[in-house]
Amino acid sequence: MSICAIERVQCSNLRVPVSEIVHLLNRLDVDVGDMGEKDEWLKLLVDVIHSPVGFEGLSIHYWHLLDKLVSASGCSMTSAPCNTELMRSLEEVERWEELEVWMAVAWQSFGGTFLLGSEELQQVTLELLLQRPSALPRFEELSNLRAFWMGQGAVLRRICAQARVGWLPSEPLPR
Repeated sequence: MSICAIERVQCSNLRVPVSEIVHLLNRLDVDVGDMGEKDEWLKLLVDVIHSPVGFEGLSIHYWHLLDKLVSASGCSMTSAPCNTELMRSLEEVERWEELEVWMAVAWQSFGGTFLLGSEELQQVTLELLLQRPSALPRFEELSNLRAFWMGQGAVLRRICAQARVGWLPSEPLPR
């Protein structure tokens, strides 16, 4: 019943404080199969994660749920901007697991033009892979997705190769 209520609130124009949503979500164990409106859940999770309360307090379960929605369900975040502030904030506070999820979601979801032109996104991806080598196989697998936009897979493969040989994060990405 709570899951349905969250969906209805999200679909309506009612404003519920993010702190209340985070509190309720952290008490539930929502999974993809529990959802009726996956696109609404995607939007809700992105909005919550972008809020200071959600950034600080949302359970890692929901970061992974966002990842599941994008990966398995084919939901897309192409209409949402790739928040480089969120990437940098996660990196600064060394929340590597959340950063791994966010970067994987970003590479799968956002428009290829942005990704190809974003030195910052590429640099953060490289820094993540150098800090969290366990993420490398995942990003190598992502780089082979057929759904990638023009050249996006090649860019990610190059970043993964650089991480494999241990390039220093302060060095510029070679072309």
